[in-house]
Amino acid sequence: MLSVGGALVEREPATALAVLPPALARELQVPEACELTSEPGFVAEGRHLVEFGTELLEKLVERAARFGGIACASLEAETPRLSQARALAERLVIRNGVHEVSAVSFGHATYLRLWMSFTAECDDRHEGLVSATLCEHNGGQPDSALTEWLDPTRQIGLAPAQEVPLARGTSDGLARFMGARLPSLIGPALLQFQNGMQRRHERDYRRLNIYFEDLAREAQKAAARKRLDPAALSEKLQHFARERDAKLVELTERFRLRVTAAPVAALRVSVPVAFVNLRVRRRKGERALTLTLPSGAGAFDQVACEGCLRATSTLALCDERLHVLCDTCAPSAQGRIRCPACSSHGS
Repeated sequence: MLSVGGALVEREPATALAVLPPALARELQVPEACELTSEPGFVAEGRHLVEFGTELLEKLVERAARFGGIACASLEAETPRLSQARALAERLVIRNGVHEVSAVSFGHATYLRLWMSFTAECDDRHEGLVSATLCEHNGGQPDSALTEWLDPTRQIGLAPAQEVPLARGTSDGLARFMGARLPSLIGPALLQFQNGMQRRHERDYRRLNIYFEDLAREAQKAAARKRLDPAALSEKLQHFARERDAKLVELTERFRLRVTAAPVAALRVSVPVAFVNLRVRRRKGERALTLTLPSGAGAFDQVACEGCLRATSTLALCDERLHVLCDTCAPSAQGRIRCPACSSHGS
């Protein structure tokens, strides 16, 4: 955890010498150069105990929970077969274009398995955890076979690896891909909670209306008994209506769904893959497209839609720049497609 925060740590059998950045030292309230130990018997002047119940350990745990952690590994598996990659590519269907295989090569791609915690608030609170896997270099989403391989709890096929820095701009791209796909990840996990909140909202809405209807009814009965001025009765009923409307607005706001999400942990894994280069054509346009087949997968990674960044296996091409689009951005592949990617670039 200290290393993630930029500290240099040299470990000894019972102690560790740490050199901390000034900001981290102030946060933990320790000197920038200090000795740490988890053994009470080794505590001495200038040496800080990191043990259950100590304030320092609580701060480290709080920091770990806030920032999460990144682990790196490599998948020890065979590279996909050339014949398999080519056969899958030849069977690929582009809804409004044609393609041909230009080359097949082998290499490694880094996949990110990210765990996200989320909190939903809507007159109640619900918390959960979701995970997503995507290819770092193009945002592709692998099939479930590879996702199962990238499960650190299985401890099958994964070997520790040295951390490789992210390429410049990659983290921003990954954040955009995750932002586009989070609703589809969290949505199913929230379905039961949302249904319960909707039933509660409808119940409270009915009760609120019934309450003010009863008030109005009693006011009308009292006015009839006491022969009140109709204008006074009308003013009272209007007051009830305004109060009811204000309560309904408050009720709607109380049941407005608010969802926040934050990364908890990440696993970056180097995976043997086959890269299949395609030439795709639509009308008079042509472009290159690369598909990725990871080891152990039965299908190519789903491609990131260039219109909405969500993953898709049903590809369509726009007319202007041949952007790859999903069936949401291009529900019909017939005729000219209104391309979100072209619109965002001012085309």
